[in-house]
Amino acid sequence: MALLEIRDIIKSFVGDPGLYGVSLDLERGCILCLLGPSGCGKTTLLRIVAGLEQADSGRVLFDGRDMSAVPPHQRNFGMMFQEFALFPHKDVFENVAFGLRMQKESAETIARRTADALALVGLEGFAARNVGELSGGERQRVALARSLAPQPRLLMLDEPMGALDRALRERLMVDIRRILKRVGMTSIFVTHDQAEAFAIADVIAVMNQGRVEQVAPPEELYRRPANATVARFLGFHNLLDGLTSNDGIVETSCGSFRTLDEAPASGNKAVLLLRPDAARLPNGSPPEPGDTVLEGILRDRTFLGRNYQIGLETSSGCFLLFELPNEPRPPQPGEKIRLLIRPTGLTLMPGNGK
Repeated sequence: MALLEIRDIIKSFVGDPGLYGVSLDLERGCILCLLGPSGCGKTTLLRIVAGLEQADSGRVLFDGRDMSAVPPHQRNFGMMFQEFALFPHKDVFENVAFGLRMQKESAETIARRTADALALVGLEGFAARNVGELSGGERQRVALARSLAPQPRLLMLDEPMGALDRALRERLMVDIRRILKRVGMTSIFVTHDQAEAFAIADVIAVMNQGRVEQVAPPEELYRRPANATVARFLGFHNLLDGLTSNDGIVETSCGSFRTLDEAPASGNKAVLLLRPDAARLPNGSPPEPGDTVLEGILRDRTFLGRNYQIGLETSSGCFLLFELPNEPRPPQPGEKIRLLIRPTGLTLMPGNGK
């Protein structure tokens, strides 16, 4: 039995998508990420789990107990928000100790657990600092320490890095996962950023318009998005409508491709995803079994550091984006190039118009 069970949650708002029959499970010690665009219902679901919103129907069970009649302050769930919500008139120690004082812990317990929480987030020696003197990353760590100090049964983080710059977010993504896994904290992390979700989560639930589109570990989600909606939200561009044939080939307007996926019966509509890592330059080597050859004009080339993103206009008029390794002499815009498309870089999805 999962530690947290979310069952058929429905919540309606006037002029808002709300939630439509959302069900999820969360195992003890696992980090679940709710990933989706703004307005898809992520924060509403989080607030229902916290007890700050009431669902129209459905149940939230924690460790087998129905939480519908349990007030928020009695659930022992922790919350961390994007704005951090630190007290500007209190020093770091008092900010972190706030929840422990609300629990009426002894002075000795407050001192010990506050020190432990600050050490956990790498802020030893910061206890006497004024929060106004801290950087954005340090304030974020104080907020995390404050959330962890009361030792909640479940920690919920709502876009906790949304106010930070990109470089700082990338550094803290790794730190947050390391800290949560070190203490074995069962957590729900809300974000609209797939890079954050991939870096932090054990399991990702992709949400769209109040529904869960797919639940999967990060690697599976990247390699096998369930449908075109999920693929588009993950940033994939090469989505081709096609028809399956008897020999396992998918016919598209950009050519014929063989996939490793089990294809539906011949003549069925499908959507074929060509991931950006599906392509390679021949560099004098012949195609491998199953490879598809694409020829066209390189229209765009963007330097990404370790890779180049290229835009290929095929002879059939398709425009496709791929990533190629940074080579000493990369192809130049305007050149005619030949790419080999690996079947391992292709994913077949239902052609249901989603």
